[in-house]
Amino acid sequence: TATSQLEKSKRIIAANYGTENYLMSRAFEIEGLVLHKLGKSSEGLALCKKAAIMNADIFGEINQFTASSLSNVGLIYQETGDFAKAEEVIRHSFNIRQTLYGIDHPQTAISMANLATVLMAQSRYSDADKLLAASLEILKARGMLNSNLSLTVINNIALMSQQQGQTETAKQLYKQALKMMETDKEQNGLVYGTVINNLAIISIEEKQYEEALQYSEQAMAYAKQSQGIHSIPYIKAVNNMLVIYSK
Repeated sequence: TATSQLEKSKRIIAANYGTENYLMSRAFEIEGLVLHKLGKSSEGLALCKKAAIMNADIFGEINQFTASSLSNVGLIYQETGDFAKAEEVIRHSFNIRQTLYGIDHPQTAISMANLATVLMAQSRYSDADKLLAASLEILKARGMLNSNLSLTVINNIALMSQQQGQTETAKQLYKQALKMMETDKEQNGLVYGTVINNLAIISIEEKQYEEALQYSEQAMAYAKQSQGIHSIPYIKAVNNMLVIYSK
């Protein structure tokens, strides 16, 4: 299993390099994320916190590895519904990256986008919208408009519009993202599948079931070919199709 392989890796790292190094902290972090995905979020959170503390001890508080580890701690808090803690930790990661790189750097834009998703989860749409818009402007200025990150930001802006009932705006943004990805679906596979599934959800909400079925079949076929049947886009497509057939 993945966890047994990680335990083996940690033993090898400890035997060759000791226990206080980036290789070990990274192993803890990966193991923590794996455990979280397996439903053992409290154990996973403890390991990701341990990795963040190790990185701060090894490299200092204001360091890219510390910021990255804190982002993963925030992710687990967010996905387990503790939005206040998630916001606190992800905002700390954002502040570290802003200190390291400045406000107009792609790494800072990543933290902005991460923070925005936490605010969206709390229905704080005005604050989230400002962060997403700023993040997208940074990426545009860096010539990264067609990057996976920019497309994720556009998807999140569309999702925020959808959550506020602005369906037509959401549709236009999703379709804009799809058009941007047409030339390179492989590189942006996860975002591509996510956007198609989100369009399917809008069609379901509008009772356009044939259109929703087309989107879901497209998402399922693409995800199966590019990422496999255990990928998130494939599972979401299956769920959408179950909803459609139940109607």
